[in-house]
Amino acid sequence: MSVARPHLPPLLDVALACGLTVLGVAQLLFEEAAPAAFVLLLAMTLPVMLRRSAPLVAVAVGWLALFVEGGLGEDVTSQGYAAILALWITVYSVARHGSGAQPLAGLVWAMACVVGSVTTTSGPDLPSLLLTTIITVTPWLAGNLIRREGARRARAEEVADLARLEAGQRATEAVAEERTRIAREVHDVLGHTLGLMVLQLGAADEAMDRDPVGAREAVRSARRAGKDALAEVRYLISLQDPVAEEQVAEEQVRPTRGLDDLPELVARNRRAGVDVDLELVVDPLEGGSWVPVPAAADLAAYRIVQEALTNAVRHGVGRVQVDVRRTGADTRIVVRNRMAGVCGDGSGRGLIGMTERARSCGGTLSADRVGDDFVVEALLPHGDSAPDLGR
Repeated sequence: MSVARPHLPPLLDVALACGLTVLGVAQLLFEEAAPAAFVLLLAMTLPVMLRRSAPLVAVAVGWLALFVEGGLGEDVTSQGYAAILALWITVYSVARHGSGAQPLAGLVWAMACVVGSVTTTSGPDLPSLLLTTIITVTPWLAGNLIRREGARRARAEEVADLARLEAGQRATEAVAEERTRIAREVHDVLGHTLGLMVLQLGAADEAMDRDPVGAREAVRSARRAGKDALAEVRYLISLQDPVAEEQVAEEQVRPTRGLDDLPELVARNRRAGVDVDLELVVDPLEGGSWVPVPAAADLAAYRIVQEALTNAVRHGVGRVQVDVRRTGADTRIVVRNRMAGVCGDGSGRGLIGMTERARSCGGTLSADRVGDDFVVEALLPHGDSAPDLGR
């Protein structure tokens, strides 16, 4: 069992108490004071060494000596100015360093002692009582004011530290979210492009002897798709490296994707042998032209269609029907294809990614079997609060 050690007085407080004692003793020796005056002086000055470690004890001992001095018919000036200064320091310190009820208890005790001393020495003299009260309360008020200011600064620093901690947490979360987003982007780009490249290279291999020209075109198409994918992945990875991002920006290699790129995406799939039927519809109320769409919704829409086509290539057969309707309020997407086998043979990451993309811009997505078809439906609102996903 450990025993708590008492706190030792700070060396500076010990030096201050000793200094006041020496000055007080020197004054009493010069004035040839009585022996009792030396005892009372020590009782007033030495408690100063406890002014921070035990402030209430310092006030209790020092001001009790003042009361005893009044009972002997002496004035505090009989012990010299060092004693007066010591009493001020103790009553200031109990207000500055006391805890809980100690500051108020110290003030009440000091007032009781000084009033008792004045009353015993000169009777109930109102001017004397008023003067001693002011002299006693003033250092206590100073200590209390400084204590409150210190507490206010401590609270302000605590709030600032908490704010910095929360800012750090938010930054960490933002980095994690950004990395997750980039990983999702890389997954979509590589998953779709590699699937198409496999189809194109397989077609080229089959047509190598009977149709060399078509085979060569399939290889070129696969090569173009691979270069585009590399450029896009390079850009996405550069987002984690400011130096690389600046270099990519200088080279003007900043691939962006949106619904305007859907025709090219469909054409690439068709060149790979995928039968895709794309229908883009603009709300007639918008004058037959594309309306401005938040970058988050535009990118999410493109990636959802891209991932849906990837899944159709992997798990479907026959024609893939892609219907997109863009209005001023939202973008609606429906991708339908015939299933080749049991729904859910894959890892499910693609569907999870599409769902998260829709949620990231305040939208919804459903993907399920309807009869012999697998249908992906997404609704992406064009609200002002939709976040920017890097376009």
